[in-house]
Amino acid sequence: MNGLRRNDDAMKTDAGIKNKKLKLKNMDTQQKDDMLWKLAKKRAGFKWSFAAYIFMSVLFTGLWFLSSEGNNYFWPGWILFWWGIGVAYQYVEAYHSKNIFSVNAEYENLKKQN
Repeated sequence: MNGLRRNDDAMKTDAGIKNKKLKLKNMDTQQKDDMLWKLAKKRAGFKWSFAAYIFMSVLFTGLWFLSSEGNNYFWPGWILFWWGIGVAYQYVEAYHSKNIFSVNAEYENLKKQN
């Protein structure tokens, strides 16, 4: 049964990719360029944010390590946790936003089910 489910999921993924390609073919060149430019800006922004997050994580952890003097409370954890949530949201927005919260994708899935 799991094998069938995996095949169905793969077919849905393939169908989704084909639908996206068809939508891109039907759009005019300017619309495609605008859409791709916005997506490229989101992805580049995420990469810069992630690099800053890693750098600052190392910096805060180093400061904590050098100044802890026997205090085991890891205070950078609060900063890293909340900042990490923001970076994770930015990742989803840049790479998976069309798939997760898309009304059209949900509509298509419901249409296929019924």
